[in-house]
Amino acid sequence: MIVNVEVSPWLVRFVRSPAFYIIMALSGASVSFAPLFLYQNGQGQFYPAYHRFLVPLLFAVIVLVPAAYFRVADPLIRELRKK
Repeated sequence: MIVNVEVSPWLVRFVRSPAFYIIMALSGASVSFAPLFLYQNGQGQFYPAYHRFLVPLLFAVIVLVPAAYFRVADPLIRELRKK
């Protein structure tokens, strides 16, 4: 099966930009280390003095990094479901 997908120019620039490399690097952290550090911070074991800064940052990494991948994969998934 061959699928041709048209994507917006903004999305192409985003995927080819250095920002996407940062998102790719953070993807492993969003799945494994960010939830662990969030749990440890709640227990007071992971930099408890920076609690107000770390909790929103870790939660943002957990939520926003996969959201970027969903945004990139959405046109492909939508096209595959048509066929």
